[in-house]
Amino acid sequence: MKYLKLSFLIAALLAPTSLFAEDIIFPSEPRLKDLPKANHKGERLGMLALFATSVSRMASGEKIVMHGFITGSPDGTSSFFYWNDKLNMECHGTTERMEDKSGKGDLICTENGKTFISDTLVIPAKKYMRLKGVSTHKNVDTSGRTVWTVIKWQARSKFPDPQPLIDAFQS
Repeated sequence: MKYLKLSFLIAALLAPTSLFAEDIIFPSEPRLKDLPKANHKGERLGMLALFATSVSRMASGEKIVMHGFITGSPDGTSSFFYWNDKLNMECHGTTERMEDKSGKGDLICTENGKTFISDTLVIPAKKYMRLKGVSTHKNVDTSGRTVWTVIKWQARSKFPDPQPLIDAFQS
């Protein structure tokens, strides 16, 4: 029995690190009725809601998965809401269409009600106001550390799979 335990331990130590699962806590999937009636500025939300998944890599290396929605209006304004209910985390904000057809706005993220990101968000013109897409963002948290986020959205009535977004941070 000792030999079996020892051989298992040696095999585990020699195994590629990709075989060990990361401790990533996945959120519950929110429902459309979880969307608030207005954004943080008090503005009513647009009629179109896209399903979105985001993965953020914090300065510590921790990866945070959130599911949420992007709502939009034909005039180019949008609001977004992402949650990880199990970590008591939320990100939300608004964007508006700029002259160069990109989207620019604010991003606010909280954990247990305390803000940890309050930064500007820019969506490139090629991706803004599209029914599906992927966008990468570099933001700064309230401590001045870099937070990278990959967001994927789609018009289909399900949330994008977070695994490819998590894998994007591995390379």
